[in-house]
Amino acid sequence: MSLTPPASLACCRRWSPLLLVAVVVGGLVASLRAAQSVDGGMVEWRAYAASNAGSKYSPLEQINRTTVKDLRIAWRQAAVPGALAGFGAGVKTVNFENTPIMVGGTLYIGTGLGTVAALDPATGAVKWLEDAPGGAKDGETALGSGGRGVAYWTDGRRPRIVAVRGKSLVALDAGTGKRIPSFGTAGAVDLTQGYGRPVAGYSWRSVPVIVRDVIVIAGLPGGAGPADIRGFDVRTGAQLWTFHVIPRPGE
Repeated sequence: MSLTPPASLACCRRWSPLLLVAVVVGGLVASLRAAQSVDGGMVEWRAYAASNAGSKYSPLEQINRTTVKDLRIAWRQAAVPGALAGFGAGVKTVNFENTPIMVGGTLYIGTGLGTVAALDPATGAVKWLEDAPGGAKDGETALGSGGRGVAYWTDGRRPRIVAVRGKSLVALDAGTGKRIPSFGTAGAVDLTQGYGRPVAGYSWRSVPVIVRDVIVIAGLPGGAGPADIRGFDVRTGAQLWTFHVIPRPGE
């Protein structure tokens, strides 16, 4: 079944971040506490578009042309959940286009403020929230800078969530939401650095792509800055390589 990602809970234009994210399930659809399995395994949605190939495909079949009429709202959760709501006072964003991912029975979303939250997919309850804007040691502010999603990586022992927050590439412990100290500087990499020339600012709303152990980040579009594509070590945050979109002499 090829479809818009089932994990895309609220991909809505012109919404304030204070509006709601909702999961809709029907009377004929099994509870998300026992998500439908295919060939004995739980079906997950581990990347923004299902996979790095962007397939947007899921083998799940509980929602189909016959059962779709029975869908009901099971729960709602704010795009700026609970403890973060106060930071959203007066903040308006043009879009809330986040596509959550689902891994290991947890939904991971980018909030309307650009931070990350983990939710229970059965109830919408918040499992953890990344530190609110203004609480980061590097003094960054993510108000109004919600992105399109987050990325997931694991080596089988230490799963982490990777996201772009303002000018920073951040790595969070998938179980707690805490920044991973060994990644970059205190869990963050300054994306304005490493271009070979000064960059005044960096603001990027798209989702990081993780290929094996490399985080791939695109450059700044529309002449706002270098458009070069870069790769970063998923464990340390070290910049590994740069692809110059405009070739340099000898390239």
